[in-house]
Amino acid sequence: MGTNFYWKRLPREFEKYGLHVEQCVGDCKILWHIGKRSAAGLYCHECGTTLNKHGTDHVHNCKYSEWYEVCPICGKEGTPICSFRWTFLKHKWLIEHLAMADCRRKMIVDENDKEYTPQEFLYAVHTPVEYQLCSEFC
Repeated sequence: MGTNFYWKRLPREFEKYGLHVEQCVGDCKILWHIGKRSAAGLYCHECGTTLNKHGTDHVHNCKYSEWYEVCPICGKEGTPICSFRWTFLKHKWLIEHLAMADCRRKMIVDENDKEYTPQEFLYAVHTPVEYQLCSEFC
C-alpha cells in the first residue's frame, strides 16, 4: 500500500513561493504534501533496470503493465521495489540539505502519523525510481 508524506510545518524556505509557514483553515491545520511512496513492481538492482517492458515511466500505468519474468539484461529474478513521487522537487532539495546539516527535528509526518527527521525520511523513501507529479504544486 502507498504512503503519503507531509511537512509537519512548512519550512520558511517556501515563503518565496507565496506559501506561508502557518496555514490554517478554521480549526484544521493544512499539512503540505511532500510526495507518495508506492509499490513499483520488480527491479534488477544489478543492472539498474525495471522489469516493466515499457520502462520506469510506466510502472504505475495499467495500460502498459507488461512485465519481464526475469531481467532482460542478466536473466536474474527482480526484487520488488517502491517508487517515490515528489509533488515539488524543491522538497527533495530542502530535505537533502537539512539531512546534510544533521537536522534532528521530526519535521515530516506520514499519513499514519509516524514522524521522521530528514535523515529518517530519506532512508524511508530511498528508491531508484523517482518522479515529480505533473499536476500538483505542493
